[in-house]
Amino acid sequence: MAAGIPIKSVILLRTNNDPVMIPRKRWDHLSDQIVHDTDPRTARVYIGGNNHHIEIRQNIKTGKWTGRVVTTFEAAKRNAARLRALKQAGVPTPEKWRELPHGERMRLKPVIAEINRRFPIIDRSDSETERFVMSLSEGELIYARRKDRPAEATDAVGYFVVCKLDKPARIHFAPHWDARRASEQDRWDVAPTGFKECQIEPGHPPVKVRVGPLGQITILQKD
Repeated sequence: MAAGIPIKSVILLRTNNDPVMIPRKRWDHLSDQIVHDTDPRTARVYIGGNNHHIEIRQNIKTGKWTGRVVTTFEAAKRNAARLRALKQAGVPTPEKWRELPHGERMRLKPVIAEINRRFPIIDRSDSETERFVMSLSEGELIYARRKDRPAEATDAVGYFVVCKLDKPARIHFAPHWDARRASEQDRWDVAPTGFKECQIEPGHPPVKVRVGPLGQITILQKD
């Protein structure tokens, strides 16, 4: 507090179902080192904030789609690991990068590319049981058939913007042209298991797309 009085406890007015727990450290006089404090009462608790993206994968055996929502806090930790690796490899900050001679930049570019591959913010890797399909973040675009419309509806198939991500795994969309406030938008939502069924036509599941400045549409594969 501004008066210097420490706050030792607080009462939450609503339940925090997904808190971010940060353990604290203390000085251990026996080992003469700083160690993690295992007392749960000393941990810092934060509200995680928004969700950063969802990673959608397909089960190789069943073909079923599943999704995992990655919080902004977890994405920040992944990026912090990437930045530490860049620093350890001797890559300068963006400000100092501009001052490097061309030859030094060319030498470091493969190093940066390899570190970015090893420490991705979005995990696009495949496994023995699952294949990466796509990731979706707020503001990104898909081409799909919305499930809350009859098949013959003229607005059933179209381009939709990701406007919200909910845990454990729910994606909210709005038509690309709908810039109204959230309470007025023509939104619809779906889980990853049902998202695969938002087929543009039989045998063609929804796809992630990018629209260029001149309106050119590009389908993004495993992005």
